[in-house]
Amino acid sequence: MQLAHMIHAVSALLMLALMMGHIYLGTIGVKGAYSAMRTGWVDEGWAREHHALWYDDVKAGKIAARRSADAAPAAPSQPRTT
Repeated sequence: MQLAHMIHAVSALLMLALMMGHIYLGTIGVKGAYSAMRTGWVDEGWAREHHALWYDDVKAGKIAARRSADAAPAAPSQPRTT
């Protein structure tokens, strides 16, 4: 039982360290990663550098590429009142 507790404690600490590293890389560790998560859009340079296979598929037309102007819903002509 003591061995199981030690393995569990070490595993928990390792997972916490990995989680903190993952959060760091997703926010301030990689330039452009946070804005990509927040908006859902990346520029071509970022896509080419970080996800080359995905970028190649989009450029080849295998994956549809939509721009934010195409995907945004039409704005109402008058403000909504509640």
